[in-house]
Amino acid sequence: MEKIIEANKTETGVQVIFLSGLQPVSEHFSIETLKDMHIHPLDLLEYPRHYAISTSDRRVVPLFEHPLRKG
Repeated sequence: MEKIIEANKTETGVQVIFLSGLQPVSEHFSIETLKDMHIHPLDLLEYPRHYAISTSDRRVVPLFEHPLRKG
């Protein structure tokens, strides 16, 4: 798993940037794809370093449990 270091809004979703070794890598996720992964796009845009990307199955995963979504 690689930590996301930046996230930018696009017309169709969110472009995330993470480091693979020392090289920055960019990956695009549509809004629908993020919702299917139970990732709120605005949270990802505001707090990209709270997320990582699983490169083996191309999924965004939270590193921390969201305090307002407990329970």
